[in-house]
Amino acid sequence: MIHAKYQMFDLCNTLDRFHALEITERVDTENRRHLDYVLDILIEKSQPPQHHQDLDSIVNIGSRDIPSVEFFKESLHKIPSLDSRKAFRIVEDMCRVFKEQAFSTDLKSRETLLFQLIRMGLELRDMCCCEADRNQLMTVCEAAREKAQNKRLMENLLDAIQRD
Repeated sequence: MIHAKYQMFDLCNTLDRFHALEITERVDTENRRHLDYVLDILIEKSQPPQHHQDLDSIVNIGSRDIPSVEFFKESLHKIPSLDSRKAFRIVEDMCRVFKEQAFSTDLKSRETLLFQLIRMGLELRDMCCCEADRNQLMTVCEAAREKAQNKRLMENLLDAIQRD
C-alpha cells in the first residue's frame, strides 16, 4: 500500500501531487485507528533493528550517499504546530532512524525501521493543530522522499519488502 501511494505520487505533476497529498492525509486521518492497528501488527511481527552505535561518526564522514536531513529538519521546525521540545525530539529521532535504515544491510531491520518512521510521522501529524500544518508536514515529507538518493533508498526497500 505504501509503495502504491508513492508510485501514484510519482505519476502526478506538482499540482496534482499536492492534491493527492491532501486527499491521502484526509483518508489517513479518518482511518487512523486502522493505521495504528496495522502498524502495531507490522512492528510486532518484524524483528528488532540492529543498532549502529557509531552511526553519528559514520554520518559525519560527508559521503554523497549519506541522506541529507538538515533541510528536512529545518523545514519541519518551521511548521507552527511542531514548535515544541517533543516535536523536536521526534524529528531528531526520525532523522536518526532514517540514517540507520539507510545504512542497514538487513532487510528485516530496514523494514522495522521503516515502520518506526511511519509511526513517528503519525505522531508528528497528531501534533499538527490544523489541516494547513498537516498538509505542510506531508509536503515536507514528500519533498524529502523526492530527493534522488532518498527516493532510490525508499524504492529499493519497498521493492525488497514486496519480494520478501
